[in-house]
Amino acid sequence: MQGRAEGRRKAARHADATEGAVRYFLEFVRDNPEAFLVGVRELHSAHSPMRAVLQDMIERIAAESVEQIVERDLVPGVGREALLAATRAVTYLMFYRALDYLEQPRRRSAIAEELVWTIRAVFLGARRKI
Repeated sequence: MQGRAEGRRKAARHADATEGAVRYFLEFVRDNPEAFLVGVRELHSAHSPMRAVLQDMIERIAAESVEQIVERDLVPGVGREALLAATRAVTYLMFYRALDYLEQPRRRSAIAEELVWTIRAVFLGARRKI
């Protein structure tokens, strides 16, 4: 997801990075609906041979996100372990909300706003060390 990294590099603030990451992700979802429908189904199936592969992919995305956040100092004062917990939670949430985004085209704008709000809340919590 090279576009996500590019958006973070250009971001002056965490808020800019959040909006850019959500926009990039949802455009990717919109352009690749079948991959997300199958991926989310397999991710939540206990008997799927793809589950471990998808979990590893989410873990890699979360780790890459941490590196980009640290590089740009987008969440100052928060350690890598807390950032990884936050980016992992956010990545899982975004994959799950991709289904809503695909199934509810009239709510796409609201879903994007909800994702931005939730991501900001997660990182605010990480900054407060809750």
